[in-house]
Amino acid sequence: MKKLIGVFSILLVLIACNVFVLFNKHKVVPEQIIYAKEVEKVAVATTSIETTETTTSETTTQKQEQVEKIDWQRSSEDKPYPTLKNSDVLLVNTQKQRVFIQRDGQTIYTMYCSTGAEETPTPKGEFVIEPEKGETFFNADSGEGANYYVSFKDHGIYLFHSVPIDKSGEYIIEEAEELGHKANSHGCVRLSVPDAQWFYENSLVGMKVKIV
Repeated sequence: MKKLIGVFSILLVLIACNVFVLFNKHKVVPEQIIYAKEVEKVAVATTSIETTETTTSETTTQKQEQVEKIDWQRSSEDKPYPTLKNSDVLLVNTQKQRVFIQRDGQTIYTMYCSTGAEETPTPKGEFVIEPEKGETFFNADSGEGANYYVSFKDHGIYLFHSVPIDKSGEYIIEEAEELGHKANSHGCVRLSVPDAQWFYENSLVGMKVKIV
């Protein structure tokens, strides 16, 4: 009789253990599935962020590569220069690094330019084209000069002129290639070589210059 009770007790314990395992198995598995799904979501989200960052980086690089390269040895536009009138206005935009030649409120020609650097800014306001002009100059203090200059302020101090030259009369290519992209002059308004030559030959004394 004692043997039977012992065997019966062992059987009860085994049954109880199996029931406990089965019961807990059904409780644990769904939680594991939920956890696995959450991990999967995080992994997908991380991959999405990494993909987005990579795409953004590639787009930025492509945009940088697509920045317009300006040829400082050519005219700014592929069309004939206009015949200037005394009533025309030269609007110099220091933010866009452009000179807009305007007639009756309309832009008739646009030239690339480089205005004064932050430490040597181009003066803003309204001025006029002055009589002082010349084919070339060199400033020993700054170590730079330029060709085809036309004064617009202080009679020979602030000028429209070509991209800079060195003391040998050679164009400084590193600075010339920043035309239209960067304000890097000593206060004057730099133009491409053909634009500067055309303006030197065709500018009219008294024309209004507006710098913003």
